[in-house]
Amino acid sequence: MEKAKLYTDAFLEPIDHILEKYGICSNRAFANFIKSHEVCINGKPVSDREEKADIEADKISVNDTALPNKKHLYLMMNKPENYVCTTGEGWNKNVYSLIPEKYLKEAEEQKPGKLHSIGRLDIDSCGLLLFTTNGKFSNFVTRPETHISKTYYVELKTAVHPAEQEKYIKEFQTGLELEEFKKGKAFKTKPAALSFLSENQAEIRIEEGKFRQIRRMFSKIGNEVVLLRRTGCGKLKLPEDLKEGEVREFGRETLF
Repeated sequence: MEKAKLYTDAFLEPIDHILEKYGICSNRAFANFIKSHEVCINGKPVSDREEKADIEADKISVNDTALPNKKHLYLMMNKPENYVCTTGEGWNKNVYSLIPEKYLKEAEEQKPGKLHSIGRLDIDSCGLLLFTTNGKFSNFVTRPETHISKTYYVELKTAVHPAEQEKYIKEFQTGLELEEFKKGKAFKTKPAALSFLSENQAEIRIEEGKFRQIRRMFSKIGNEVVLLRRTGCGKLKLPEDLKEGEVREFGRETLF
């Protein structure tokens, strides 16, 4: 599927799902509803449930009455270490406890979808973590076909001298065979772009996000990651002035 088509689909929902979100009619009642009511998307009458619209941007009307556009939330966080990306019980610190009440309240009141993280960061990793109430958007961002890269800053336990750095770079470009590790299955990594900032600092860009993947990659080549910070996702970069634990909104198009 073309990336442009994937991008468009990330913001579109079937019209019957949209009408149900507005409390106008259920999915089951949709067929009968459009027989007796005129539903339009950007002025064009809807004829079947397969037609799609963007509830944030398109003009949807029922019997010439415009429906208010619903707003999904798109949030970025500078995640601190020692916080988990879960809402489950048994954890003292989870990232949702850092989200300001105004956003939690807005997500509850708007009810366009449940607020959730787009992917995760391990408990001992930090940096850019994204949240949204738009499930289609998060699916789009994490799908392998979209090739949205994630960038990380890495600090290594053992210094890598310039003569050895080229070996690291080539290994990461070729792909590494990683063994099974806890809940992470064995697999070969896709090509990754690695560049060194110093003998123990590096930047890595990958299009995957398997269980503790970057730490396992460096372990495979004989080194240990002591600090891992996500600094970017697609074209969106972690703002320098966003302090650890802080949250702010971002525009959905800024990723692309």
